Amino acid sequence: MKLFKGRLVLATMVALCLVLVGAGYAMGLKRVNPFRSSASAEPDSIALSVAIHARCGKLVGNAKMDCYSKPLDSLASAGAVKVAMGTLNRLEAIDVDAKRDGHVYAHGIGIAAGKRGGDIIKTFSMCDESNQSGCYHGVIQAYFDAAKKIGPTEVNVLCQPFHGTNADRWLLFQCVHGIGHGLTMVYGHNLPKALTGCDLLTDDWDRESCYGGAFMENIVNVTNPHHPAHGMAEHVEHSEMDMAGMHHEAPAQFKAMDPADPQYPCSVLDKKYLSSCYQMQTSVM
Repeated sequence: MKLFKGRLVLATMVALCLVLVGAGYAMGLKRVNPFRSSASAEPDSIALSVAIHARCGKLVGNAKMDCYSKPLDSLASAGAVKVAMGTLNRLEAIDVDAKRDGHVYAHGIGIAAGKRGGDIIKTFSMCDESNQSGCYHGVIQAYFDAAKKIGPTEVNVLCQPFHGTNADRWLLFQCVHGIGHGLTMVYGHNLPKALTGCDLLTDDWDRESCYGGAFMENIVNVTNPHHPAHGMAEHVEHSEMDMAGMHHEAPAQFKAMDPADPQYPCSVLDKKYLSSCYQMQTSVM
């Protein structure tokens, strides 16, 4: 019981940090509601959520997560991303476990949507801001999982559609923040290497947003290792692509947290990363 309560409290803090950091970057840029639910395909979402809950609601732990994830991801894989997000939001209304792990499920929906390929703007338009915008971040993770190499071009071109004068600044944040999630995932959760990938971004604001995504992915992976992006990182555990796209031996696994040092990983990182690092550090503590 103590272990469950500890996990619930830490997961809640992570969720709050996801909201606060995202809102901090978006402040003054666009009025958004990070808690907004998907209203699309409401009748379908209600019926599906009832059926999925009836089948999965009594399960526990990883079995429950798998049971919920599979139909949601299947909907997204078929192109019904809005229905998947609406169903997730309905599930959260009837199951506290689904609500606690909503950001993780939203990542899975985004990953499934991103694996379909296609235009990033069109794919983003199917996601929404509910569950701390996890759907957007999953789309970017799918992009990096499919990338044949990772270098300055691959990192900078992805979010270029959101850099126009009339582009949506909030979506730009979700995109470059998602790059941090994606790089951390594809580099086997080697945080310093992911941050170096963020450094390839040419815009200062983009880099800071990317750093935030990397730090979030680092702690989310610790608090909930059975998440949709976990298996996607397996292909870099034995052979990993460097910035030039050349294969080499994967680096040693980076320690995400150090119980003996409440300031870690900030305490071992370069000064330029510390502002973004400490925005997430309360969740680490």
